[in-house]
Amino acid sequence: MSTLERRLVRALVAIMAAISAEACTEPVQSKPPKTPVDGPLEARLEPASVSPGVGDIVRVALTVRGASASDVASFTARIAYDSTRLRYVDEVAVEDGAMRVINPQPGSLRVAGIATGGFSDGQLSVIRFSVLRPNGLASLQLTVDEMHTTNHVDARRSLHSSDR
Repeated sequence: MSTLERRLVRALVAIMAAISAEACTEPVQSKPPKTPVDGPLEARLEPASVSPGVGDIVRVALTVRGASASDVASFTARIAYDSTRLRYVDEVAVEDGAMRVINPQPGSLRVAGIATGGFSDGQLSVIRFSVLRPNGLASLQLTVDEMHTTNHVDARRSLHSSDR
């Protein structure tokens, strides 16, 4: 291979490396969200029965309420409970096109969900518990770790949590 050919090969390699490096970069976006959450939101646990008896199975909905509740598109939350007073039974399937997952551990549930068009009715998840002792529902505690809207706004800044 002649000196000229070697120089051409080196130049070609350098050009290809520069093109590859340029193609791998992504623009950094540091702009604030375009649309803030419109008003406060409240995340809460809503039992279907406020005073179930021992042995009853009760549905508890994890919901978000407020003017922008239907814009909520994703969340992660933890539900803590006294496992001597309640027993996790299962998650109720909700036919709204959203994807939900739950990780049950004794005394704690890790819940997450995503709905690309938003949770239109504000119902994020529905869980069933068996009541083992009187006032078992009083042991429920909700912590929302993440919540975002359909336009990628962090909704936790507008969120107030309520156990009921």
